[in-house]
Amino acid sequence: MDLDKRIVQHIVQFWYNSLNAGFLFSCGLHDHQKGTALTCAGIAWRTAVSNSMSESFPPKPTDTLQQPPGAASPKRTRVRNRVKLPRPTREQRRLAETLLPLLQEAEHALDQGQPARALTVLQGAAPEPPPYLSPYDQLRWHWLAGAALLAVHRCAEARDWLMRGMALAGRLRPYVLAKQEQGFDALTERVRNLLGSYYFQKGQPGQALLLHRQCLLAINSGRLTDQAVQMLIYSSLGNDTLALSQPQEAIGFFALARQLADAAHDDRQHALDAWGLGRAYAATQQYARAQAALQEALHIFEAQGDQHMSGQLHAAVGHVLLLLKDYSSAEGHFRQCLEAAERSGKSVPRAEARDALAHWYLATGEFDKAISTLQAGLDLLQESRDHRAQGQLTLSLARAYQGQYNAPAAEHAFIEALAQISQSEDSALRLQAHEAYAAFLSSQGRFQEAFAEEEAARALQSRSAAE
Repeated sequence: MDLDKRIVQHIVQFWYNSLNAGFLFSCGLHDHQKGTALTCAGIAWRTAVSNSMSESFPPKPTDTLQQPPGAASPKRTRVRNRVKLPRPTREQRRLAETLLPLLQEAEHALDQGQPARALTVLQGAAPEPPPYLSPYDQLRWHWLAGAALLAVHRCAEARDWLMRGMALAGRLRPYVLAKQEQGFDALTERVRNLLGSYYFQKGQPGQALLLHRQCLLAINSGRLTDQAVQMLIYSSLGNDTLALSQPQEAIGFFALARQLADAAHDDRQHALDAWGLGRAYAATQQYARAQAALQEALHIFEAQGDQHMSGQLHAAVGHVLLLLKDYSSAEGHFRQCLEAAERSGKSVPRAEARDALAHWYLATGEFDKAISTLQAGLDLLQESRDHRAQGQLTLSLARAYQGQYNAPAAEHAFIEALAQISQSEDSALRLQAHEAYAAFLSSQGRFQEAFAEEEAARALQSRSAAE
């Protein structure tokens, strides 16, 4: 430190201490002059100390760099990926390059409605996604496998892949490059949405809603901006809320999904969302709107040549027309549903089409025809393990017997329907069966048994909500 600066520092320090000791107060200064003198002394002392410290500790080399005139100050970047993934070897990079086209082929097969082919491609590539693939492609592999397995009704395997995919997403998220974060987050929510769809298909809309609301949180927070994924999430939320008897919320979600489908020119998704809107409108007794929405979906699927979806929509339109008391138009739609199912040659769609036609017979009071139609449908399901379809037709059969005032046959059918539905894990249909059986018991004057059935229905409803 320079001698002159050290002397100045000591002088200023002495001056400041003297002020504190009351030296200036003995010089006859006014109050405002004393305050000014104290402030100036403090500034002078701090300046001297700062100068002396800068002499003792020279600045860091980076502090001495001079920026050119008008140049922006350098931005401080956030340190990311402190722990990096192991760098793949040259052989691993070569293998990864051979796997990427297979992933693309599997995704294309899934888009074309060929989930079995997608599974074949993935299984032929490797039993598990190799760790030397990028985080995005590892997660993509889990999504493709889960979606394909769910489409071919291998639900337990699909859930395993999707749950492992969610765990993988949380583990690999810190290693994702900044430019890939948006795509990785969108794929994560796509996997979460599909996992929720698994629970919905298993008759657990409450659990599905929990997962889909997490997806909605990603949308509302701005983390998920991919409109294609947003569209799927809104559609899933519509299905969840409708199954949980919240049709007004479902209408809002389906409307948002349909709007995004229009923006993306996705006709199939538009039809699915219009179908959902139709069901939600019917649940709120807006039957004219329900008919319009369902027929809108029907026209799209017919234009695409999708006989399976067209057949189901003919049945849905027929049910709405029954509520509008338009029995002749309803019969026409139920007949077209049956024709489409017969062309498919599959036992379950053929049986379900007969169940739909039986509802028309029930509405028009033709109980004998309803019973014979339902029994024909059950015969088609003898070799099937579809307990949900068997339970649905048996429940309709119980109502037909009830319409004939054949109480013993009706009760036997109700009990059989409950036994079948309980094996299907469809809690919504099981709840419907308990409520229908409770109403039957009440009509027979067996109020104690009816109360027990109602209690069972409430317990099932509470358990589904808790899940």
